[in-house]
Amino acid sequence: MKLLIGYILIFALGVMSCSTPTKLGYERTGEVRCISHDNRTATFDVNTVGSSLSDATFYAEVKSFENLLYKGVPDSNQEIPLISSDKRTESTDAYFVEFFNDGIYRQFVTASDVRSHRVSDNNHFINQRITIDITAFRKHLEDQQIIRKFGQ
Repeated sequence: MKLLIGYILIFALGVMSCSTPTKLGYERTGEVRCISHDNRTATFDVNTVGSSLSDATFYAEVKSFENLLYKGVPDSNQEIPLISSDKRTESTDAYFVEFFNDGIYRQFVTASDVRSHRVSDNNHFINQRITIDITAFRKHLEDQQIIRKFGQ
């Protein structure tokens, strides 16, 4: 009986090791660091991982915007979040799904450069430098009535 259980266990481990790798999903992390900023833009260094290079670069750009929106980025011109947790609603969350999936966010990215790329176990680890026009992004959010204009 022990021999049969041993064979079943070895067979199961063998099947699991031959299975195709699962696609990595997007994970929210705070791996965003401000490199420089001026009155209008901010440049971030972002570390991320994806199941392909294009997934990893997309996740890096999304992370940059999500940190600006919901966390703020220390040592930048946007240290406090644009949207406080008590102002976050289902409609704003739905808007940002469209914002990212339809590529609207790209109009606010003034530069995006993969600085390093490494593949391990079919996962793509990248470091990407991204510059965002925060002034234009803020104006867009005001026009969409996601945030209020300054002073209102």
